[in-house]
Amino acid sequence: MSFVVVMGGQELAVGHPVDRLSAARLAFRTGVTGKGLEDATKRFTAQFMQRLGQRVSSEQIATIVKAEQARQHGLASCRAGDNDAATLFLAHAEALCDEAALSRHARLAALSFQLAAQAYVHYRRRNRAEAISALESAIVTACELEAIHGHDMEFQRVHLARNILRVRASTPTDRTVLFDIVGLLHYIGGDRSRWPLPTAQNLGNPTNLSESQSSWAIDELLLNLALPAIDIGSAGGLLPSFIKAEGLSQTKNWCRAISSLRAGELQHAIDDATLFFEEGGSRLVQAGQYLDGLLDQVGIQIDG
Repeated sequence: MSFVVVMGGQELAVGHPVDRLSAARLAFRTGVTGKGLEDATKRFTAQFMQRLGQRVSSEQIATIVKAEQARQHGLASCRAGDNDAATLFLAHAEALCDEAALSRHARLAALSFQLAAQAYVHYRRRNRAEAISALESAIVTACELEAIHGHDMEFQRVHLARNILRVRASTPTDRTVLFDIVGLLHYIGGDRSRWPLPTAQNLGNPTNLSESQSSWAIDELLLNLALPAIDIGSAGGLLPSFIKAEGLSQTKNWCRAISSLRAGELQHAIDDATLFFEEGGSRLVQAGQYLDGLLDQVGIQIDG
């Protein structure tokens, strides 16, 4: 059965009545507003610091926390456009750790935060090669923290890999990044062979990810696919079913909806967006908000 809707004076045949899309989007917005968005990266960091505090001295933890506070000031400066101030804050954070009598364990922990922050500043300065190098080093550090010191760093590895792919996706000259994004989606879904980076090959285990971590990681990757340099139009066909992946069918419907919107195929966009939101968009909040905003921009607004 098909339904006919009129938009901009044009009749569109769609597979689902448009009021179903309106109801699903409204439920999504209500759910997001009521629930809030839990940042899995912040939760991971808090848990990591709690475990670290059980293994190194309180003096070392105090140094790491003080350095992290300096880094956060630096990252805030960077987001505000003051990269020079950001560099100074990060240099201060690095000096705090260098001058302290940190154990190898504590030094690695501090380094993992430092490298990720440096990568972000490099990215904002458009030094993409330096950003990727810092992120690769952060992955190596995470692997050592896991192998030698027993921390579960799987989520951090995936998060850093996503950031590498985001840096690569910010330029239209990288013609393989789409395939690597899809590869990382498969990896999160449980296929260890699809880790997309030469760094840390065969060292991870995606089954160690919690459901909330898997959802957050997929959500972040979908935002990579939303970047202008990415040809989302070819993404839908590259996302076959991987049964174990949290939110897989939503991932496919999201890709198809975005692709249809960019191609001006509103009838297909309505159908795929309806399926995405009806499945429960609260698992992929950032991707859902992006799609919801695009629907508004093209005039597909919530009725009632």
